[in-house]
Amino acid sequence: MRKLPFRALVTVFGGVLALSACAATDEGNDDVVTVATSANYAPFTMVETSGDLTGYAIDIAEEMGERMGATVKFEKVDYKSLLQGVTTGRYDMSDGSVVFTEERAKQLDYTHPVASSGSVAMIRSADKAKITGLDSSLAGVRIGAVDGSVQQQWALANKADLGYSDLVAYAGPSQAILDLKNGRIDAIVYDTINALYYAQKNPADGVAPVGDSVNPSIVAATTKKGNTDLLDRVNKALTEMCSDGTIGSLQEEWFGQALPTPTSLDAADPFPLAPTKSDR
Repeated sequence: MRKLPFRALVTVFGGVLALSACAATDEGNDDVVTVATSANYAPFTMVETSGDLTGYAIDIAEEMGERMGATVKFEKVDYKSLLQGVTTGRYDMSDGSVVFTEERAKQLDYTHPVASSGSVAMIRSADKAKITGLDSSLAGVRIGAVDGSVQQQWALANKADLGYSDLVAYAGPSQAILDLKNGRIDAIVYDTINALYYAQKNPADGVAPVGDSVNPSIVAATTKKGNTDLLDRVNKALTEMCSDGTIGSLQEEWFGQALPTPTSLDAADPFPLAPTKSDR
């Protein structure tokens, strides 16, 4: 695993990660678990120059497979196809980068949480005096979001307050960021951890998050609805990874610190991220 430091840009509020034990794992099982990943959501999932997959969610899936006695086979798909493919059973599960929503939970089963995040505005740095965040400063401008994402849903639900002129849907964040840099859109409604990580790793691109992080969310992996055998095995592996400090170590490796994470999907407190204003 390659260390990609994510300096202390984010402070997260909430409880510690404490997952309950679940059903027993088939030790020594040699089955194959197909994990769908967008490979386009750094630092959760991405592709190295060598072509190898890497990231926080990739490391979790690989460690989980070892503890389950299973071989993990990754399938790279766009984000919307990822959710659809798990719902229909084309893939056994998603990687651990899927935000929990009640609507999605009607079609998918979620594992125990592996992180928490939020939504933030990603803009061109030169526009900071004009656009101040996910607020009325977006009035009259074109914005973008990943198609099928929680950020897209939030932007659609809050159009009256935001006042943007158009919301462009993208298959993945890299396309949205390219359009932002080229002036085709003026802001992206983006995952907060992803936005901070991208800005830190690509300072020459001239884009950065601005304003407060909103829409706090729980992040987990998903399985097909009703696949309780796989869900129990995955949750047992995640429980062990939490108990022995593996998840905390992976968060430090990829995020620069261990993130307080909801203990369950129905946590009353959504554990929002701290403000991400550039002057803080």
